[in-house]
Order: sequence, then structure tokens, then C-alpha cells
Amino acid sequence: MHIKSWRDLSEIQKEDIAKNFYSKDKPKRRSLIRHLDGCNCEYKDFPYYLICYQNFYEKFLSEFNTKIDLNNFDEAVDAAQYLPILVFNLIQFCTNLDRAKKLMRISKKVYKHLPEKYRNTKEIYEMAIYSYRGSMLRFMPKHLKNDTKFAAKAIRQNVDALRFFNKKVRNSKTIEKILLKSNIENVKCKSTVYLLPEKMQKKIVWLKPHMLFFADLLNKTNIDCPRIAFYRLMSDSWIHDILEYTDENDNVIETKKRISKIWHADKIITNKNLKKFGPKFFAIYLIKYLEQHQHEWLHFLDEAYLRSSKPIITEQNLIIPAILESVSKKVASKALSAKIKYRIKFYLSNNPFSQLALSQKIKDLQKDESYLVNKVANAAVELFENITESNTSIEVEVPGLWKAHKAYIDPLNFTNNPYLQRGRMPDIPF
Repeated sequence: MHIKSWRDLSEIQKEDIAKNFYSKDKPKRRSLIRHLDGCNCEYKDFPYYLICYQNFYEKFLSEFNTKIDLNNFDEAVDAAQYLPILVFNLIQFCTNLDRAKKLMRISKKVYKHLPEKYRNTKEIYEMAIYSYRGSMLRFMPKHLKNDTKFAAKAIRQNVDALRFFNKKVRNSKTIEKILLKSNIENVKCKSTVYLLPEKMQKKIVWLKPHMLFFADLLNKTNIDCPRIAFYRLMSDSWIHDILEYTDENDNVIETKKRISKIWHADKIITNKNLKKFGPKFFAIYLIKYLEQHQHEWLHFLDEAYLRSSKPIITEQNLIIPAILESVSKKVASKALSAKIKYRIKFYLSNNPFSQLALSQKIKDLQKDESYLVNKVANAAVELFENITESNTSIEVEVPGLWKAHKAYIDPLNFTNNPYLQRGRMPDIPF
């Protein structure tokens, strides 16, 4: 059987091969180009990902009675224009600027793997501007990170390129003007959001809320508007998303749940944020924290997690029981005080040594952060006193872009906790 060389194929034949390959799903394509166990081909040990040509030929190209000479740069670069997966195999043959430009035209991803003398060439690094989200600018020459003129050109092309320039450039009036005229729909990276002018960040809160979560709004932006912060608090998801990992046949092999940073109370209830938003704001955060802890959190926990001895209260949220301890002493109702004290124990580990250590840390926190704890606790008492023994909900008004709406929070309702089924806690004291 006669094997044709790639250079002898017609343009239509080349396009048909490419169409056939990319019509396959990703797992199938990966199986055609990956290095198999025991593979000893010349491309396996490179510091970046190269396809296994031998596997690619045997499982795919041979169906078309075609071969590609990857050692012949002109033939191989022509093939890479139809099959971009081949472009990384050609970096080793990038011996002059003209070849570097040919590879960059095929895929901007090769930029970071090019020899440094080509990466530092103006013709090449200006091509990197057009990489996906400007991501290849991460590898641009250091002097360009201070170049406002180059930054302006890159950001006009892709606003996410802002991430790769230094603070002085980002804060320049030239760049600020460009950003304020940019369409927020073009912002694709969360890390870009934290670097934008405050005016744009506020737009994103209302128009692209999934780009700026509550915890990050408080800690990674300069937004000090209580109305916006409260809107994000009440609408943010306490579990960001559920990630599924699949095998080559698209079967789910692993599921992970990403917990929102809204649980990191030590980064949220701080003196800095207290000055910005006031104690009542964090009192509402506290009771919403309790409500979500008893409903959404327990619903999504894995059984394996529940069987572990890891306590729900951790170093990142000890401020919560510290404030609750103070609240329990300030409320007038003994029944309400008992409920609050129970909720503190509700979260602690069943390990007595761990309980002792956490209790001591909570006491230290009450002493070291007494101003913060008391301010939030005093505001929380007013809200908690609206709760009767029949577990009346707390009503709050949530701002919106057009109008406000009412929300109801049930911070002290009891939900069956798998911990209790294992004898970890005493009977409910009410």
C-alpha cells in the first residue's frame, strides 16, 4: 500500500483530515495523540507537551495512508496549520525569527516555549497580545511590564491583559481611561476584576454578579458601599459550584464541591470592614451564617467528611462562636441564650482535647478582639431579640438594582445533624 506524503496531498484532502480529527470529542482526540505506557519516542521527554507521532500515525493518519515528516520544517508547519496540535513538536526547529513568526501565527500558546531571544523580539511579543485573554503576556520581557504604551495596546485588544502589568502602569490615567471605556462583558477573568477601577467593579456586581463574590468584594476590592455589599451577602452562593472530573469515556470519576470563601469569617468580620460597613451589617452576616450552616452546608457535605473527626469550626471562623458567646450573655431571654449556647457546641469536634483547645482560642479571641466582638454582638442582640421561642424568622430588606425585596432568615431552627446520630452531642436543651 502506497503511503502518501503530506506535501503531496491536495488542499481538500488536508482539510478533510483535519475535519475528521477535530470532529472527534476531546477524550478521543487525547487518546490518539498521547504517549502510551512504555513509549520511547523522541518527543516524550521534552519540557512541554508534545504529541506522540507514532501513536497519532498508527491510530489516525494511517487510515488516510498519509505520513507527515516532522523533521522537515516546511512540511510540518504546513501540516500544523491544519492540525495545530503539531505546533509544539516544531519548537525545537525554531532556529530563526521567520520560523518563530510562523509558529506564532498558528498558535500563540507557543510563545512561552520559544527561545528567549525570540520572545524578546518586538515582532513576536506584539503577536502575544492576541493570545487568549492575553494570557501569554505573562511571559513577556520584564521591561514591558513597566511600558504604559505597550500596556495600552494590549488592554485595548483584551482587557484581561491588565493582570500582567505592574501597579504603576495599571493605575496610570492612560490605562484608567481605557478601562472605563471597556465593556465589562469582555472581562473574563476574576483576577482582572480586582484590578479594575471601583466604578467598573460596581457595574460588575450588578451586571455580572458571578464575577465578584461577597468575600472577595470585601477583601480584594475598594468598594465600600454597604448597599452593594449587603446585596452580595444575601445573594451569594455558599457553595460556589460542583466540579466533576471525567475519564476518557466521559464517565464521572470524581466530584468535588468548592466551598465559598464566605465561610472565612476571620477575613470578613474585621476591624477594617467594621469601619466600612458598620456592626449591623455583620450581625446580619452572623445570623445568615448560622442559617446556611444548618441547611445548605450539611446538605452538601460528603458522608466521608461527616465520618471524619474534622470539626466544622476551624481557625478561619472562630470569630463566630466568640461573638455568639457574647450574644448569649447579653440577650434577656434564657431560652434564647440556651439555644445560642447549644449552637456553639453544635459545631465543635467530639474530641475533648480539640474542644478544650478551641474553647481556649475562643476566649483569647474575645479578649484580643473585644471591641470587634462586642460591637457585632450588641448589634446581633437587637436582631436575635426579634426571635421568639417559636422560632420567628428575622426579616431583612435586600437592595436590588431596580427595587428592594424582603428576605427571611431562620438562624436557630434545628435541622437533623448527622453528627447527632453518632452520639456526638447531648440532647437539645429546649
